[in-house]
Amino acid sequence: MAKANARRRYSGPPLERGGTSIAGNPCPEIVRLVESGAFGTATRLLDFGAGRYGRNASWLRRQGFEVYAYDPYNGAPSVNGWKATSNKLPRAKFDVGFTSFVLNVVPEYSERAIIRAVSRLSRERYHVTRNKDIFSMAKRALAEKDQVVGGFFINEFARPGEAARFRAGMLTDRMVLDFCLFGFRTARGFQRIPTSEESGLEPVVERHTRKVYRG
Repeated sequence: MAKANARRRYSGPPLERGGTSIAGNPCPEIVRLVESGAFGTATRLLDFGAGRYGRNASWLRRQGFEVYAYDPYNGAPSVNGWKATSNKLPRAKFDVGFTSFVLNVVPEYSERAIIRAVSRLSRERYHVTRNKDIFSMAKRALAEKDQVVGGFFINEFARPGEAARFRAGMLTDRMVLDFCLFGFRTARGFQRIPTSEESGLEPVVERHTRKVYRG
């Protein structure tokens, strides 16, 4: 029998289909990694989960890197990933592979598969994720009885007592945190606090809104 306090894990299909993709400037943490010399003498980079707009890959190409942009949902099969975003992974090996706000928009089982894939393809690996602001966002949405977030809480996560506490506006921070580790649907896709340390990744930068892992 499973322990009563064992962490619940969402086991349904991935719910993110590019709704959280961001256009415009590159992720500041990717810029900082480049400017700090973290990429060293790397020339070939893999942008795993490049997003609908490929903002990081485009910026890195302008800096002189060879970048392969891959995204299973936003890429196209006929596109050359070295120039745009493809939905096919190459057989090539890379100096550095990275994800940017990918691990926090997929279920835990997908997170682990992505970490393994980037590790297999790359000599050095970095992962940028959202951090504690996910908890703040979920807590506010639940308090406001947001239909999407609240509906997911009731239908996919809550035990009977938790559903009653949600309706009464009496959720504890521990319940909200457990929900964030489980993951939840939003109006734009899916969000979850990653559990990347459990996959052996080392946090090298931590801010309220962002976290950077290496490994």
